[in-house]
Amino acid sequence: MKKLKTIKYNMLAHQKPFHESVASKVYLSSGYGSGKTHSLCMKILKTANINRGLPGGILSPDLKMFKRDVLPTLREITQENDIPFKFRTQDSTVILPDIGVEAFVFHDEDKGASIRGPNLAWMAINEVTLISKEGFLAAIARVRRKDAKLLQTFMSGTPESFNWAYEYFIENPREDTDLIYGSSKDNIYVHESYFDMLEGSYDELMRQQYIDGKFVNLIGKRALWAFDRFKHVNKEIERNDDMPIWISLDFNLNPMAATFWNVYPVSSKVRLKAFDEICLNTSNTEEMAQAIYQKLKTKDVTIYPDPAGNSGSTKASKGRTDITILKDAGFKDIKYKNSIRSVRDCLNAFNNMLSKGQIELSHRCRNLIADAEQCTLRNDSVNLDKSNPMRTHWLDGAKDMIDYEFPIRAMSGTWREVNIR
Repeated sequence: MKKLKTIKYNMLAHQKPFHESVASKVYLSSGYGSGKTHSLCMKILKTANINRGLPGGILSPDLKMFKRDVLPTLREITQENDIPFKFRTQDSTVILPDIGVEAFVFHDEDKGASIRGPNLAWMAINEVTLISKEGFLAAIARVRRKDAKLLQTFMSGTPESFNWAYEYFIENPREDTDLIYGSSKDNIYVHESYFDMLEGSYDELMRQQYIDGKFVNLIGKRALWAFDRFKHVNKEIERNDDMPIWISLDFNLNPMAATFWNVYPVSSKVRLKAFDEICLNTSNTEEMAQAIYQKLKTKDVTIYPDPAGNSGSTKASKGRTDITILKDAGFKDIKYKNSIRSVRDCLNAFNNMLSKGQIELSHRCRNLIADAEQCTLRNDSVNLDKSNPMRTHWLDGAKDMIDYEFPIRAMSGTWREVNIR
């Protein structure tokens, strides 16, 4: 059986790691005009050549998009390189006769119901963020040929807010996946006027999403506008027993939320490093106190609880408040304000430290990271949007802790206090 001819490929910076990855899943997240379709097609030809004689698959949101985007790119590359290529219309199959490869073309218009039958050596997914989660899971389930030399699912797409793809690839980083980002502006093969047009048409958040290929929240104003996953999330962060431990804590019946921090000297560039967190569903303060001790094996910590915990309890126990329950459990160093400044001022203090590089988060703090990326302000611009019951709780605890220790000193009369009743 023949090998495909060597194809000249002058790769862009983000195309090279995508093309060379041998991870079981590899995802290129990039903006409009970044060359992601060309990257996908070159990867199709390479992976098909590695798995000569074995079938593969190509998944697009719909057949029209495949015929408009992927098919003409494949035809162009193969024609330029004198590689025999056929597309069998009656059953939507790409054929590379020289290497004995057939690639079945699937669509997601039925959310994966039609992705059945063949066992494949590889799967290419076009515009993966426009694919349903059901379609994606059905597609990767077909990649299981035991005789494949490179069993792989590879995909490209431009982010579409915080959909399932964000949760699957970004919020929960996967050991079996190479995640690669690419900026449209790095594509030297596109006229610069195209990017001038994009930048002139989009605001800053839209530029990050549709040019830089990053997942951002386009709905509402971000509460932590200074947070950047690539700057502030560090997989190397571990608990440091030589440094003080702080705990930011939000009392809530479902969920109760806590984040664990190490505090480094003020002279250090990074003052706070969050190394872990707790999420307790349908719980109470007594259970949270137990969970904190079980995780840390020490009560020599400083807890910064929701100030409202001094007024009531998530589980009334002989009239004790949440803060009293913590003290009765042996946690003596508890700091909170009887009154808090506005939510806006607390967030300003948080954003100030983020912008100065004084905060880092471990990848284990997935809920605080999700809050940082997804939480927005309400239309009044002074309160958090709490329409998602799972969001804001870790942010609430952290912003109050930061405002207690590192408040932004405002001029008299420029901030208000809200009494906790």
